Amino acid sequence: MIRSPKYNKLTSIAICIIWLSILLVPHLGQSQQTLKDGDAKREEIQRYFGYETLMYRYLSIPYDLTMNTNERGDFVDIGFLFLILLPLLFFIRYREKWWVLIGMPLLLLILFIISTSNGFVFEPSSKRMILNQEGQTNYTIDGSVDGIREVIIKTIYNLNNTLYTPFKSISDALSGESDYITYPLVLLLFIGFASLLYFGFNKKSRWYIFLLSGLFLCYIFFWYILSSGIIWYGFIGWILGVICMVLLLPNPSKDTLSMYTSIASYIVIGLWTCSALILRMSNINPASPKASLGKNMVNPVFLQQLVGIKNEKQVLDMFYNNLSNTIRQINRNDDALVYRVGTSFSYFIDNNHKRVFMDNQLGFFRALEKRFPDKQERADVLKANKFKYLIIDLNTPTLDNTPEQSLVDKYNGLIEFVYKNPKVKLLATNRRVKTFDKQGKLTENVAYNVFGKVLDHGTFAIYEIL
Repeated sequence: MIRSPKYNKLTSIAICIIWLSILLVPHLGQSQQTLKDGDAKREEIQRYFGYETLMYRYLSIPYDLTMNTNERGDFVDIGFLFLILLPLLFFIRYREKWWVLIGMPLLLLILFIISTSNGFVFEPSSKRMILNQEGQTNYTIDGSVDGIREVIIKTIYNLNNTLYTPFKSISDALSGESDYITYPLVLLLFIGFASLLYFGFNKKSRWYIFLLSGLFLCYIFFWYILSSGIIWYGFIGWILGVICMVLLLPNPSKDTLSMYTSIASYIVIGLWTCSALILRMSNINPASPKASLGKNMVNPVFLQQLVGIKNEKQVLDMFYNNLSNTIRQINRNDDALVYRVGTSFSYFIDNNHKRVFMDNQLGFFRALEKRFPDKQERADVLKANKFKYLIIDLNTPTLDNTPEQSLVDKYNGLIEFVYKNPKVKLLATNRRVKTFDKQGKLTENVAYNVFGKVLDHGTFAIYEIL
């Protein structure tokens, strides 16, 4: 019996579905275990992934990565090309199929509604981000000069949150912190895009276009379900994505639409490339003051060291107040262990792979706190286990995106541990404060200390356990 090419394609897809189902059987149950409050994985890993309903946590990944909704900074910024160009180029290439003309815009609209209803609203007048989770926000207008713009933003978000109402009902019924539907749904979406690629592939097209597109789709699928939204696990996929965008660009001579699409795509790619290069070369980051934007391409302190004006000790102290003497003291005590909560100071510590114990999410310290409630006894326990120094990142609470603020709570316990504890001694910090006298009254004396009225927040504190 002679089988048609269409029958053979359907058979191949059925085999692929069966193979993927067998491969993912262990995962097709609960998509993710519910992490307990205070769990280090929930605080560190899930902050890249988000804390909304599990089903929408997965579905909003493309928007979240593009807009840096969950975690902000250059190190997680992939730019806007993927979200803008890949759907557009897919749409143009397969526009002759009616189900693509309907399905692609519908999927993008659903993605927009779900993502923006579980993200942030930017308030122009006060330059702040306001949480808009599960279609609920407390965004208000203060009547400032930016009022017209804010009215437009608020109207769009109110309309969007209204459209989100049925999606919220679906998530309440089918999902939550864990569910049995998210992985099957992601698998079905992958099968849909794979089918689109398979059936839409033109025999006249070159084979490597089909191969690279398939590799990109498979890589992104496994990154999608296994990476928790952590961007650097998908670097190969982003490279393949850029290649696929170039290969999907239509031939300008084919028709008018293809010509304009190709020209517009090259313009967008060129603008993004230039802006990204300028941003990184200028060393601009969100925390930079406006007066210093673009002025720190090369750090002048490093230049002074290169030409011999400053030595290593002086350079280190210019970045971190009194750090060099403290590091020298730590390195003199070769057998002393270091308890490190954040910072990158392990780089300066000799034999750091043996001596430094990292507890960035303070899970071990919380267990120690429960076992030994008395903070002086806790210090004795650390000393008995050969811990001599404690390094604290003063910005640790800023990493906490959890709704319950569990990391902030553990950090407050750590600060309580070092506050007026006779068993610990402050060696160095770059926090500047106004101090209090013995009667608890604020003085005008300015000192480098952790406790007092903060003038300059600082970034670190190093204590010696006595």
